[in-house]
Parts: sequence; structure tokens; C-alpha cells
Amino acid sequence: MRILMLTSLLLASLALPATASAGRDDDDDEALEDDILLVIDLPIVVADAIDGGIEESEINEALEGAEESGLAASDAAIMLSAEVEENKTRGKKKGFGLYVKTLLVKGYRGQELADKIKERKEEFAAMSDEEKAALKVKLKERHAAQKERRAKLHAKIKAERATGKKIEFRHHALQVALKAKQKELKRKHKAKKAKLKAKIAKEAVKGNPDPEKIKKLRGELHDERVETREDKAKIEKRKDKVDKHEDNALSKHDKREAKLDAKKEKRKENHDKLKAKHQEHKKNKQNKQDKQNKQDRKAPQ
Repeated sequence: MRILMLTSLLLASLALPATASAGRDDDDDEALEDDILLVIDLPIVVADAIDGGIEESEINEALEGAEESGLAASDAAIMLSAEVEENKTRGKKKGFGLYVKTLLVKGYRGQELADKIKERKEEFAAMSDEEKAALKVKLKERHAAQKERRAKLHAKIKAERATGKKIEFRHHALQVALKAKQKELKRKHKAKKAKLKAKIAKEAVKGNPDPEKIKKLRGELHDERVETREDKAKIEKRKDKVDKHEDNALSKHDKREAKLDAKKEKRKENHDKLKAKHQEHKKNKQNKQDKQNKQDRKAPQ
């Protein structure tokens, strides 16, 4: 019953993307949006965890930590799936729930959380009631800090959009740094390439050129090209992630604004209905009073 309740709470309150997860500014998991299939599959994953031999008390502990820390429902599914998989390979180890809570306090989310779960080889040490209570406080404090940071971010976006100002997040600074890195990589590559080509040309024009030396230099030139391509690909991949982070931030802000607008509209609609109902009641009451007064006047004195 406790598992069902916690699962329902996660699906109800954590189905939306967890922005700025763990409050770690450079955490790539901030780009992770909730996978709707994982959200839907959470109850199935919970059932698989029970069938896989994970104690219900451990599942309860882990889900409780997820709920207290504001973990996304999709991340909760990933978390449990990782432990189910590990149970099959390394065997059952006690302390899963508490171990998850300590990871959540440290800010792990998404695949990083799953990876840390897979790293666990030993049973996690039991905690006293005082230690558990302190851990619970830390989880809630972290969640509160996340919510406060998100609120400030949305307020900043709203204010800057209202003035027509171009919105720049921390992602802008990262993009500038990555572009500078790309430029420096290109400069170094050109310099090294020119140096190697000059050596090859110098050796080739000798009266008795050394074929092995030329071959070695050409191999170095090839390796330099390959290494540069790989480094460029890494930077491009990072730039794409940074762009996605920024797009997500704006998208989540827009969704939040739309949700707030919908709530305001609903409140206004309910207010109008109540107002109309009140006026109708007042009118009926007045009509009833007028009818009674008329009857009183007609009645014989």
C-alpha cells in the first residue's frame, strides 16, 4: 500500500520535467526532459523490482527519497531499473533505499544516478533514526533550493522578455567559451599541420630523402587530423547540449507561464460562476420577498 501511494505521488507531482536538477549548474542531466514512456512505466518498474527480489521496504525508502527531493518520475523509473538489473548480476545487497537517498542529496539524477547505483558492490551501512531524520531534512532542503532557483529563473526570463531584452543564460557564457576553444583548436591544428608539412617538404627535396622519415611524418600528420576531428566533434557535441539546455529553459518557462495562465483563467471562470450564482440567488430571494409583500398587501386587514 505504501509503495502504491508513493508511486502515485511521484506520477502526480513529479511527472513534469525536473529543471536544474540537483542544482548543479554544469550537470548535463539538466537537459534531460521527462520521458513520457518512463513516467507511464514507473508502476511496471516498481512491480519488476518487487519480482526481482528487492525488499518492499527498500523500494519504499528509495521512492520516499525521490518524492522528498523532487526527483522526476522518469528518473525514479531509471533508478529502480538500474537496481533490478544489478540484482540479477551482483545479487541482492541491503541498503538500496538509503544509498539512493545519499545519492539524491549529492545531486545525482538520470543516467548518472543509475551509474552510481551500478557501482555499488557492498551493502550500505544502516543508519540511526537521527541520521535518517537528518538525511530527510537535507533532501527537503535541496528540493526547496531547486524550487527557489527555478522561480528566480522564471522571474528573470519574464522580466527580461517584458522589456524586449535578449535573454542570456549561463549557457551563453559557455557558448562563448566553447567558440573560443574551437578557434584555439583550429589555430593549433593549422600550426602543427604547417610544421609537419614543412618537415615533409624539407626531407623530400634532399638529395637522398629518407622514405621512412617521410612516412613517419605523414603518419603524424594523419594522426593530427584524426585527433583534431575528434576534438572538434566533442566541442560540437557539447555546444549542442548547451543549446538544448537553453532551449529547455525557455520551453519550460513558456510551459510554466501557460500553466499559470490556465490556472488564472480557471479561477476567473469559477469566480464568474460563483458571482452569477450569487446574483441569481439574490434575485430569487428578492422575487420571493416581493411576492410575499404583495400577498401581505392583498391580505384582509
